Amino acid sequence: MAAPVAIVLVVIAWLLLVRLYPTDLTDIKLDLSSLDTPELPEKRDRIIVTVLSLATLALITVALSNVMSNTATVSIVLPVVC
Repeated sequence: MAAPVAIVLVVIAWLLLVRLYPTDLTDIKLDLSSLDTPELPEKRDRIIVTVLSLATLALITVALSNVMSNTATVSIVLPVVC
């Protein structure tokens, strides 16, 4: 019963958005020759993103292993990079 109601609500919301924000179908011309090359992120920024990504994956792995093994506590030590 919930699935048909959800589908109807999504369609109604979609129709409302289409009416509130109509599209303007005009041609878009891109002049790519005038664009500058973007600056690459610095090494420090790449290290921060890498460490946070690895920490997130580690915490997700620990959470999933807790769920699978039904244990309440698992301690994990993550290195801090400054």
